Amino acid sequence: MTNKTSYRLLAVLLLLAAAPGAARAQESRIRTLGVGDTVRVVTPDQGEGPFTGVLTAYEWNGMTVRQRGTGVERTIPFADVRGLARSLGVRREHTAWRGARMGAFSLGAAGLVGGPIIANAEAGDRWELPGTTALAAASGAVLGGAIGGALGWALAREEWQEFQPPAAARVSVHPGGPTTVGLSLRTR
Repeated sequence: MTNKTSYRLLAVLLLLAAAPGAARAQESRIRTLGVGDTVRVVTPDQGEGPFTGVLTAYEWNGMTVRQRGTGVERTIPFADVRGLARSLGVRREHTAWRGARMGAFSLGAAGLVGGPIIANAEAGDRWELPGTTALAAASGAVLGGAIGGALGWALAREEWQEFQPPAAARVSVHPGGPTTVGLSLRTR
């Protein structure tokens, strides 16, 4: 078996081994709203900021949310919902990893650009250029990753998963007149 064939076989085996894990990760991200979830609801009569609280009831025509801090419960019809999100909580590991990637990329790129400048300033020898550039890029990536990870961990905030507001059904009964039924579907 040649080297090229063995590398291709290894790549296929790694993809097959990673597929079930990726499918489980995708399934864990897809979730519906449930009683007990912390939600943020935007309505037209909101005033200042969205209504944030714990979902206490989820019915066919609306939802009941107990507000954070005050404990006031409010039933919100789906027809009035303009925005809906579920709290994912403060995920420090996620924001630290994201900050580490951004920091490593930023300072690694700066080291990659600054490496040749440093090499030419230090000595006129062209043979030092690749080594100095690689060292500056690697050092920048490591330092940037550490700084970005620490900042991501320290500055983590609550993350929200947006949901499409549900369809709202309305029935109007007019005494002595026709009964009308309507369904409004909202798309973004």
